[in-house]
Amino acid sequence: MRSELVRGSVFLLASQLVRGRTDGVDELLRDARSGKGAEEEAAYWQGRQAEINGDLDLAIESYLDALTRNYYHPISQEALRRLRSDRLEGRARVLARNRSSNNTGLFERWILFGDSHPEGVSALAALQRRFERESATRPIVPTSPVAVEAWPIWQSPLVQPEDHLLALGLFAESASVVRKFFPLGEPDLAFTASRELGRSGRVRDGLLIAEILARRIPRRIPDPVVPEPFRQTLYPFAYRSLIVGAAQKKDVDPSLLAALIREESRFDPRATSGASARGLTQFVLPTAIRLASAQGMGPISAEDLEDPKIAITLGAAYLQELQQRFGGPGPSVIAAYNAGEPQAEVWQLHCFSSEPAEYLSKIGFTETRNYTRRVLGSRAQYRDLYD
Repeated sequence: MRSELVRGSVFLLASQLVRGRTDGVDELLRDARSGKGAEEEAAYWQGRQAEINGDLDLAIESYLDALTRNYYHPISQEALRRLRSDRLEGRARVLARNRSSNNTGLFERWILFGDSHPEGVSALAALQRRFERESATRPIVPTSPVAVEAWPIWQSPLVQPEDHLLALGLFAESASVVRKFFPLGEPDLAFTASRELGRSGRVRDGLLIAEILARRIPRRIPDPVVPEPFRQTLYPFAYRSLIVGAAQKKDVDPSLLAALIREESRFDPRATSGASARGLTQFVLPTAIRLASAQGMGPISAEDLEDPKIAITLGAAYLQELQQRFGGPGPSVIAAYNAGEPQAEVWQLHCFSSEPAEYLSKIGFTETRNYTRRVLGSRAQYRDLYD
C-alpha cells in the first residue's frame, strides 16, 4: 500500500510540475519521500518545484541530493542537465565554492563545476587520492591485474585437464576452474580473472566476478570515483566494433545498444530466456524474422540469433524502429523493448510533455521501471567510460 502511495504521488508530481503548477505539490512530495525506491525522483521534482518558485539555491541543492544518492540514475542525469542550464550553472558554481572539504563536499564540487572547469578537476582528483590512500591500507577494489608470473597456479598441482588449459592462458576453455586459482576472497586475483575471462569471450563469467567484487565498495564512494579499470569490468564493451558499426548505420546511440545488451544477455551470445528469446539482444524468432526481412537479410533460424553479428544488427534495427515510433531516443524506447510497444504508448499518453523525467516517473510496471532505470544508467556509464 505504501509503495502505491509513493508511485501515485510521483506520478502526480510529474504531472503538476511539467505544467508549471505547484498546488498540492508539498503534500505530494511528503508522500513521495515516505517510502523507499523514489528518493532520486522526489529530490528531482523538489528541484523543479523550487525552480518554478524562483528558489534557485533550493533547486540546486535538490538536484545535488539526487546526484549524490545515485549519480548514474537516469533521473539524476536529468538533474545534472538542469544544473548545466544557463539559468542554474552560474549560481551553482558560486555555491560550489562553499562546499565542505569532506568526501561529499568534494563530490558535490566536482558535480557543480564539471570536468571542464579546473576546480571541478581538482575536486575529483582530491577525492580519487583519498580513495587510493584508503585502498592502500584497506583494499576496496583492485585497480591492476596480477602479473602472470605471480599467478598461484604455478605453485599448485595441476590435476584436471582444465587446470592445464588455464596454465596455458586459455580462460574460455577452463572457466569452470578459474575460481579455484583466482578466488573471490583475493580481490586482485579475482579482478585478474574477470579481465581475462572478458578478453577470452567469457564476458558473462567475468562480469559476474566483477559484480561480486563491487559489493565490497561502500555506498559512500560515488561511482565516478571508482577507478576506470575496475568500472570497465563492470561495464564491458564486448563486440565493440560490431555494436558501433550497427548503431551508426541505424542512427542509434552505441552506448545505449551496449547497455541494452548488457542488461538482456550479459554479452552471452547463447543466452536463452524462458520465453525462448535468444542471443545478445534476446529476440523471439517471430520478431527476429520480421526485422530480418525488413533489413533484407533473408530467412533466419533460431540458431542464427546466437550469431553476434545478426543479433546486434537486429537489435540496432529494432531500436531505430522504436525511436521512429516514439519520436526519439527517450526512455519510452527502452520501456517498449521490455513491456511492448502498446503498453509503452499508454504511459506516453499520460505525459503532458516530452521530458524524459516525466516519462520515467510514469512507468507503471515495477519490472519495466527498474529495467529502464538500469539500461539508461548503464548507458551513462558507457558514455563516461568509452566515449
